[in-house]
Amino acid sequence: MNEKKEKTGWYGGVCIGVVHVAVALVLLNAVCGLYFRAKDRKQAGQTIVALRYSTNVLAASYPDLSLKQVNELLDETWNRRLFEYEPFVQIREKAFTGRYLNVDAHGFRRTKNQGPWPPDPDAFNIFLFGCSVVFGYGVPDDQTLASHLQDVLVERTGRDIRLYNFGRGFYFSTLERLLIEKLLLAGHRPDLALFVDGSNDFADGGDEPFMTARIRQLVENFKQDDQIEFDVFKWLQQQPLVRLFRAMKSPQTETETRSDRRQKKKPPRKSESRTPESDPLAVLIEQYMTNKKMTEAICHVFSVPACFVWAPNAYYKYDLKYHPFANPSKLGRRERIWAKGHERMAAYVQANPPGSNFIWCADIQEDVKEQLYVDSAHYTSRMARRLAETIADDLTARGLVPPPRPESLSPQADQNTR
Repeated sequence: MNEKKEKTGWYGGVCIGVVHVAVALVLLNAVCGLYFRAKDRKQAGQTIVALRYSTNVLAASYPDLSLKQVNELLDETWNRRLFEYEPFVQIREKAFTGRYLNVDAHGFRRTKNQGPWPPDPDAFNIFLFGCSVVFGYGVPDDQTLASHLQDVLVERTGRDIRLYNFGRGFYFSTLERLLIEKLLLAGHRPDLALFVDGSNDFADGGDEPFMTARIRQLVENFKQDDQIEFDVFKWLQQQPLVRLFRAMKSPQTETETRSDRRQKKKPPRKSESRTPESDPLAVLIEQYMTNKKMTEAICHVFSVPACFVWAPNAYYKYDLKYHPFANPSKLGRRERIWAKGHERMAAYVQANPPGSNFIWCADIQEDVKEQLYVDSAHYTSRMARRLAETIADDLTARGLVPPPRPESLSPQADQNTR
C-alpha cells in the first residue's frame, strides 16, 4: 500500500511539474506576444529606407513627395505580400491595390493611363519585361519606366500606344522567355515585346530562379500528409516564443528587410553548364545571348517584333559620390559582380554586335552629377525618364514603333492605317 502511494506521489509530482512548466511557457509566450505586437506595430509605421537613411537622401530621391508620402510609398512597395506562385516561372508580383502601387490580377503593374486587359487591338500594345528595376520598386505607378516610356512615345507619335509592365522582382532573361511563351500561348499577342535586362542576369552567378532551392526541398520531402505537417510547422514558426529564440540565435538589425534575410539564406544559383574551369561571367553572357536567340525565335513564329535593352546599373559608369546607398570603399559581392559583369558585357557587345534589335543603354548615366537611384539598385523617376527617352529614340529610329501621326490625319484614319 505504501509502495503504491509512493508511486502515485512520484507520478503526481511529475504531473504537477509538467503543468507548472506548461503554464510558465504559456505565460512567457503571451509576454513575448505583447512585445512582438508592439514592435511590429512600431515598425509598421516606418519604412526601411527611412530607417536607414536621412531625410536629405529621401528628399533627393523624391523631390515631388513629402516625407509622409515617401513613407506611404515605400510601405506599399516593401511591406506588401510581394509574390505569389505562378506555374513554370515560379513567382509573380501579387495583385495589390494601393495609393502609389497597383498590381493587376493578370500579372502586370499598372501604368499611367493603363490600357485594358485583354489589350485593345486598335491600340499599339507593348509588353515590357524585366526585373524589379522595370517593375519600379520604390517609385509610384506613374513614374516607372513603363509609364515614362508610354508618355514619351505618345507625345512623340500622337498614337494610341499602351505599355503593359510585366517587370517582376528577381526575373532575368530565362524567366522572361518563359513568360512571353505563356502570354502567347494564352492568346495575348503584343505589337512589340520589349525586354530590359542587365543586373539580374549576373545575380548570384547562374540560371536558377529565386525559389528553386525551396521548391526542390518541398519536392524532396513530399509526402501525402505534407500539407498538415507544413501547416503545423508554419504555426509553430509564428509563435512569439519561437520568434524570441530565433531572434536570440540570429540577431537582426532593426533596419533589416525580409529581402535582406532572404538574400542571406539564399544559396548561389548554379548553372548546369558551368564547369570549374569555365569563366563564370562568360557563361552568363553566353546564357543571356542564347536566351535572346530563343526569345527572338518564339516571337518570330507569332509575328511579334522583339527588342532587347541592356539597362544601366549603379555600379557601372556612374559616379558613386552621388549614390548615397553605396559604399565605394567596401562594395559587396553582388555589387562587384554587377560592375565586372557590365564591363565584360560592354566588351562582348563591342566585339560581337548582337543585332539591330539590341539597344545598349548601360552608359547613359556616365558623367551625370545627380542622384539617380532610390536605393542600391532601383531608379528614381528622373533616371527612369532618361532611360525611357533613350529607348524611345532607338525604337523610333529602328521603325519598331509607329511613326508620328500627321496633324491632318484624323484618329479614325489613323486606326485604318495601322
